[in-house]
Amino acid sequence: ARMKWLALVALATVASAIPDMFMGRRRGGFTSHLFENVDSSILAMSDAWTGNITQRLDHFDDSITATWTQRYMFNHDYANSNVNILYLSGEQWMINPIVGPAAYVYYAEQLSADLYALEHRFYGKSQPTEDTSVENLKYLSSRQAIEDIAEFIRQINKVKGGDQKWILVGGSYAGALSAWARLKHPELIAGSIASSGPVLAQMDFYGYLQTVDEDFKKVGGLCYDQISAGLEAAQQLLQSDEGRKTLTKTFKISPPLSDYDVLSPYDIDTFYSYLISQFEGAAQYSQPPINALCEKFTANGPDYDPLKAFYSILSPAEKLNFNVNYKESVVELSGTEFQGDISMRLWFYQTCAEFGYFQSTNRGTNVFGQTQSSNSFIEYCVQLFGINVDQIEKNIEATNAYYGERDYYAGTNVIFSHGTQDPWSFLTKKSDPKHW
Repeated sequence: ARMKWLALVALATVASAIPDMFMGRRRGGFTSHLFENVDSSILAMSDAWTGNITQRLDHFDDSITATWTQRYMFNHDYANSNVNILYLSGEQWMINPIVGPAAYVYYAEQLSADLYALEHRFYGKSQPTEDTSVENLKYLSSRQAIEDIAEFIRQINKVKGGDQKWILVGGSYAGALSAWARLKHPELIAGSIASSGPVLAQMDFYGYLQTVDEDFKKVGGLCYDQISAGLEAAQQLLQSDEGRKTLTKTFKISPPLSDYDVLSPYDIDTFYSYLISQFEGAAQYSQPPINALCEKFTANGPDYDPLKAFYSILSPAEKLNFNVNYKESVVELSGTEFQGDISMRLWFYQTCAEFGYFQSTNRGTNVFGQTQSSNSFIEYCVQLFGINVDQIEKNIEATNAYYGERDYYAGTNVIFSHGTQDPWSFLTKKSDPKHW
């Protein structure tokens, strides 16, 4: 089903030196998994419910008069009131989220609401510039996206007339957007549902892997112990030429580790990213569920080589392209054309320019040891976009000041929700004692 979905939306596989889970995000987008099993006939009908509106390139600089065309989708099947539900697709291609089985479609049915979905600038077919060069990416930001949302609502209100009520719905980054949009435009938006919305920007997102650790600690037993044993074994093998040959053979690493004159810390971080990718995916998406992944991981018993157990749970794509070459991933993420799945480059830019969200094991202790450093992510920012660590810190501070971050978020009529095992829940709002 996943390959059919990828083919339908014409997405190409991202950089070969990037595992399935990267930056706490699946290939294709945070919520792309929701549509993997949607019937292909539904997805193929996307254009039947598609419209376009004209947006300003820069909502904050009146001297820039350039405009662009933004894509949206609509479903009027349930509309019989002045209520409108707007689904935000976030940092991914907008497939067709308003006709498949989803909670917000149910809400529309119950509220007799009109249903819309809006594609985020730069993602999918909503391309405001000719390419994704660094010069053009300055127009990619959550602030611009929120003003796109506001202008979309204004234009639809003008067409429909009357007193229109709008409810925004989003998940993960789009969840944060829905909360921030309500904060900035309460005159247009009646309320928002922010699912797993990371409203706190943070450089060193240590809580992500701490939460994954807690999820697997609940299962405990051989599964938890084998994670630790395998990572410790890998760490020892990385220290010698013979050990690296063993790792190359076990994981079918290509190019082999023996080809490297020097295995950089960034290459090593990439290696560990492959090893922990499936554990992140199980915690974040429950695909497969944590218990099912543990069953597969421990299927050969306690005497089995833990590294072979790690290999057994890699995805087919990861087994085919286990490539730890950090430089190659930089080259592949440097492409600026709107072709294939450009979303990883776009999302990486947003993390460098606004949010951080760098999942690391720099702080605290957990079963993953010290396998993930934020330095690799920072180096991507430097090499891809010329944004150094000092500027990243300033960008994060500016984002938190603009939106009020997690503890001082002052929006009202917003529902924050998250799963009990969700690693992103660390950055979302769970209570609001400062505004009760």
